[in-house]
Formats: sequence, structure tokens, C-alpha cells
Amino acid sequence: MKLKIVLFCLVVLAALLVDLHYNLVTYDTTKDTRIVSLRSNNEAGGAFFLGTGYSQGQEYYYFYESLENGGFHLSKVFAGPDVTIYEENRSDGVMRLKEKGYDYEAIKKWLDFRAQTERAVSFHIPVGSIQRNFVLR
Repeated sequence: MKLKIVLFCLVVLAALLVDLHYNLVTYDTTKDTRIVSLRSNNEAGGAFFLGTGYSQGQEYYYFYESLENGGFHLSKVFAGPDVTIYEENRSDGVMRLKEKGYDYEAIKKWLDFRAQTERAVSFHIPVGSIQRNFVLR
């Protein structure tokens, strides 16, 4: 009797694994978030798009994103190896998030499981936004 129960459980488990494998859905998304510049004390326009700082021992890029309702929201992104900053011939700023991975459709009803395999963040800001040779006195 115990052997039948064990065999039944193994068959059910195998069927679930096969179902998960065939219900695997890959995703490849790109989301652009408009970021805004802050005014500095000596400029009327603003050229400060990104700031850096530490929170709980981790370094982050801080920025303000523009909301659809006209407001602004302070956001941050972990300053890891998957973050790149590009200075481009543009007047606005954008944070671009690219993600790749897969979802298991079969278990989405019970568990929101999304396995992320790749993630890249890039900031696209106007040329001249990055201050080089900065000396702290």
C-alpha cells in the first residue's frame, strides 16, 4: 500500500513538472521612465539629473521621475554592475530598464513567480551633465 502511495505521488510530481515545463513563458521587456533635472544654485535651467548616495551600506543612484499627473517622485536604483550612464545629445533624461526572464503560467493563479535572468538599467542624460575632475574641499 505504501509503495502505491509513493508511486502515485511520483507520478503526480512528474506530471506537474512536465506541465510547468510546457507552460514556461519567456518575457523581454523594456520600460522607459522620464527623469527630470533639478535646478542648481547657479543655473536657471537645471542640469542635475542623477545623484549618488549610500543607504544601509549600499550605493544608489537617486533621481526624480516625472509622473503623469504632473508631480515628481524620488526614486533610486542600486548602483551595481548592471547600471550604465550615457551622455547623449538630448535635453531630457530617461532611465531605461530592460528585463529578460520567464514566467510559469501554470502556477500564476496561486503564486506570482517570475524568474529574472537578465536585468540592465541605463540612464540617458544630456551631454555635459556629468561633472568630471570633481574635487571635494
